[in-house]
Amino acid sequence: MKNFTLNITLIAVITLLSFNTSHAQHTIEHKKELPKNIVQQLNTPTKIWVNGHWDIQLNGSRCWKRGYWKFEERSFQEKSTLLRRKSTQKQTT
Repeated sequence: MKNFTLNITLIAVITLLSFNTSHAQHTIEHKKELPKNIVQQLNTPTKIWVNGHWDIQLNGSRCWKRGYWKFEERSFQEKSTLLRRKSTQKQTT
């Protein structure tokens, strides 16, 4: 009976260690891909949706301005600051 429990324990330990090794390898590979994605994301222009709104003319009438996409090119430093803020918010939640 002692040998049986010892064998089960040994099999469980080996299984857990092999899972940890394969998980660590996956994490290392994922971290290598991450900087490439970040740089690619930072180099793309920023798209901002501007909601529609009413403009009041000088004579008091209203004119509807519809929404549109605004493309804004930010500097690399501004984008990296925004990305850093987003990543810290994700880590805290």
